[in-house]
Amino acid sequence: MVEIHRHKAAIKRVSFSKPIRLAVESELINRETSVFDFGCGRGDDLRLLSKYQVKCEGWDPTHKPKNKFTESDVVNLGFVLNVIEDPKERVQTLKKAWKLTRSILIVSTLTTADRADGRGKPYGDGYLTTIAYSGEVDT
Repeated sequence: MVEIHRHKAAIKRVSFSKPIRLAVESELINRETSVFDFGCGRGDDLRLLSKYQVKCEGWDPTHKPKNKFTESDVVNLGFVLNVIEDPKERVQTLKKAWKLTRSILIVSTLTTADRADGRGKPYGDGYLTTIAYSGEVDT
């Protein structure tokens, strides 16, 4: 039996995640835009955006479950879909993020090609990394 721990994929950051960094560098995110980080993990991108006086909020089912979903100019769905093992839930999550989006929806995922070490077990239509599961995986 596989036990999946999605919350373990939320890493601690000292700098912006790649999708947020690229959006800031491209000026898609600036002091005039509002940002909602859907699946914000520990909230490090939010903390860093706040330092730049960007209006931002976020929600995460484990780390910030009491936060409200907020319509924003930019919605970040960064490295969220790749940790949802159920395809139907992935679609629901994407649609929910889209409904919150006024202007730009950022969607980014990790794939096995992103992993230099090649670790991971096939599961459903994707892969489980050792950080996110315990138990035996039937392939």
